[in-house]
Amino acid sequence: MSEKYKINSVSNILTMIVDFKDQSGQNKTIHVGLDYLQRKVHFVGDIPKDIDISELEQSILMYVEPESIDELSVPNEIWQRAMEIKTGKFENNEFMNFQG
Repeated sequence: MSEKYKINSVSNILTMIVDFKDQSGQNKTIHVGLDYLQRKVHFVGDIPKDIDISELEQSILMYVEPESIDELSVPNEIWQRAMEIKTGKFENNEFMNFQG
């Protein structure tokens, strides 16, 4: 197969309709394609000239970004217990190699 085209990258694009209020309080609707992994918003169709595309892009990205959560803290005793079970020990008894 001859390679006439060399693909540089491929992205999944999520099609979205975004309803928002502009700085004057007017409701507006636009169509966008969201490339979440590349953090890029592709505007589809005509965009009103009074819209700051760069600022709207940042607002959309912030809106769809999941809330961050604090790192979970697991007590040391639970980690120790999990490691014992993983290695085949349970309450100081070996049960993985049990032969009855």
